[in-house]
This record gives sequence, structure tokens and C-alpha cells, in this order.
Amino acid sequence: MIESPEKPPGRREIKSYVRHERRFTPTALARYRQLYSRYGLDPGGENWPAELLALWPRVILEIGFGMGTATLRMAAGDPERLYLGAEVFLPGILRLLKGADQEGIPNLRVIRGDGKETLKDFPESTLEGLHLFFPDPWPKKRHHKRRLVRGDFAELVCSRLKPGGYFLCLTDWEEYAGEIQALFRGCPGMTGPEGPGAPARPETEFEKKGRAAGRRIWEIYLRKASEI
Repeated sequence: MIESPEKPPGRREIKSYVRHERRFTPTALARYRQLYSRYGLDPGGENWPAELLALWPRVILEIGFGMGTATLRMAAGDPERLYLGAEVFLPGILRLLKGADQEGIPNLRVIRGDGKETLKDFPESTLEGLHLFFPDPWPKKRHHKRRLVRGDFAELVCSRLKPGGYFLCLTDWEEYAGEIQALFRGCPGMTGPEGPGAPARPETEFEKKGRAAGRRIWEIYLRKASEI
């Protein structure tokens, strides 16, 4: 066994996730590095993300894609837009990289790192959409401060969306769903599902398990007004 690839630089902030490090075999590590060099991005350079937006002016950012099954299918079915996934879970990253390579999907890129920090890197009004599927609800009240969707996050998303851009979120926690809706509806220009409906999407692996266990799934879909 061999250590996992180097950790991305950390930033001092309460995180909404717990990083589960896992060691890769030498073969898996070599495969990861090969595929990441093709599909992975390393933010922080002088021209980031300007170069990416010049090549792909229509970007959908997904924060925490898990095993990437839904991400892969959505990118394959929407070749005109770039699907950019940010994730810290290495096995999920490797699985998505393998899928993109096997199916030859050119409009998919991956960042190993904190999706919120990636979101901050984008200038205002540059993203066509933000996907957030099953963020950790941190159900205990004393842990709510760890939830990703809080006031500052909602404001950040709203500022980065283009006019007409959308926010799509899934959760199986009713209380969290209500909180998310309230936070986003409080942002200037964010409205209900007016105009085009939510993009077609496959079930995520987590969603399938939730439905099989009898849990209700809440889909939150909001758009930024074309004119504010």
C-alpha cells in the first residue's frame, strides 16, 4: 500500500465535511495521477479560473459529487456545458475520473479540494448552475454550525450565479430542506422554479438508497432572476 496523493492546502475554517483518508495501492495511485493530469484542475494559478472560463464560458459547479455517478451522466447528456466537480473523497474522485476516461467525456473536470473554496475563486455572475446533492445535514443541533448551507454560503452562491442561473439541491432532511429554501429565497433575485424547469438528472446512489429505505427526498430548485 502507498499513501494517498498529497492533501490540498488547508484553510482555517469550520469544515462541513470530515475527510476520510484512504491509502491507494501503487497501481491505483499511478492511475489516479494519470487521469487527474487529464481531467483534474489545480486552482490557485495566476490565470485561474479565467483560462477555464475562456475555454468553457458555460460552467456547472457541483460541490461534493460523492462517487460521481450522476455527475458523469449529466455531463454526458449536456455536452455544451462544462461540469466541474469538487470533492475530497479520493475513491469517488478516482471512480469519476475512470468513468470520464472510459466514456470519453470531454466536458468534465475535477478538483480535489473544498468546493466552497472553489466557488469563492469564481468571479461574480460567471456560473450557470450550482449542484449540491445531499450535503451532510449534521443533524445534532450543536453541530449545525458545520452545515455547509448557511447564510454566508447562500449569499456566495447567489453572487456567483449568472442572471438566469440556477441552484439545485437534494436532501433527505425535511428541516434542512426548509432552512435551505428560506436562506436562498432571502437572497436578492432568487426566485422559485420560474422559466425552464430543473435539469434532467439521474438518481444518485445516495438517493436510491434513501428511497429504498423509505426516506423522502426533497429537491430544491431556485433560479436567479434574469434582471435584478
